[in-house]
Amino acid sequence: MIELMIVIGIIAIINLVMVPSFTSLQRSAKQLSAKSSARQLMVGLEQYHFMHQVYPEGTNVPMATIAKLLIDEQIIQALPTNPYTGQVYGVQDSSGQIMYTKQSSGEYHIVGYGEDNDVIIFSFP
Repeated sequence: MIELMIVIGIIAIINLVMVPSFTSLQRSAKQLSAKSSARQLMVGLEQYHFMHQVYPEGTNVPMATIAKLLIDEQIIQALPTNPYTGQVYGVQDSSGQIMYTKQSSGEYHIVGYGEDNDVIIFSFP
């Protein structure tokens, strides 16, 4: 019985050490996936600019709206998947929003938010 309690104690200690590391790895993976989706959007925006000599209009436009425009232009094939929701990016994402803003005819800005859309995880360029 004492041996069993020692084994259970060791497993509990291992869990206490591993769970925070696993959570941190999940968060990092989601952030990298969101950055990858933003870079895919940026490549599409550059192709759009090459074709039309201007970036799409808009201020704080959700990624889904810009991606649909790029799909209509046959620049990208499909909407990327939001790593925070597990669904394709939508207009009203509860987590992991990526927003596009046109700065001028030759510049734009993309901001990506983390879980619950409360923290900026990246900003390009």
